[in-house]
Amino acid sequence: MTSITQAYGRLAVFCLVGVSLSSPILTAETAGDIALQPDHGFLLIRIVGASGERIKRLDFTNVDTRKIIKTRSDMYKSAGPNAWMCLLPLPAGRYFWSKYASDYSIGLELSRNQDPVIGQKEPSSASDTFEIVPGVINYAGDWKIRIASDGPSRRWSVDVNQNIKTLERLFERYPEYANKYEIYLSMMGKEAISFVEFQKIVEQHSGS
Repeated sequence: MTSITQAYGRLAVFCLVGVSLSSPILTAETAGDIALQPDHGFLLIRIVGASGERIKRLDFTNVDTRKIIKTRSDMYKSAGPNAWMCLLPLPAGRYFWSKYASDYSIGLELSRNQDPVIGQKEPSSASDTFEIVPGVINYAGDWKIRIASDGPSRRWSVDVNQNIKTLERLFERYPEYANKYEIYLSMMGKEAISFVEFQKIVEQHSGS
């Protein structure tokens, strides 16, 4: 296998078992206005937090322009246990996460003891960035958030993988978007690639 197929290794399984995303499941809410501004693309991301944790704020910063995109909890839809997903338009470019804050629940109530905001001014490496291609839906993966305390400071880490169920949820919850826009795989530190092109690469190597 080439380096590109290794970079998207987990998604290869989806293609090889014959998963098709060309026939949406029109059973849930639509997304409303589906128009994109020029030179914008959609970010599709699913966040998995710790038990009882909910996203309060997650910011993304454009590496080149330094434009900050702020997301809040009300922009995310429930997407499994302790998980949320969002689909939102961003100007084309390469981004990194720059600020994260969470809420914790005790039963049905928010805890009064909230952790401080975690942030970074620069990506620690190129692999901390993802690309937004204009005119398409860019799936940046499922991000599993891990926060560790070291005395008074807190450290953020995130495991990123690809989950076919997230793409299935896209068709279930945003069928008008999914029908209109091509899906790209926007992997950390890699050049984004269309899902159709990725399928062709996997098929070529599976037959070699």
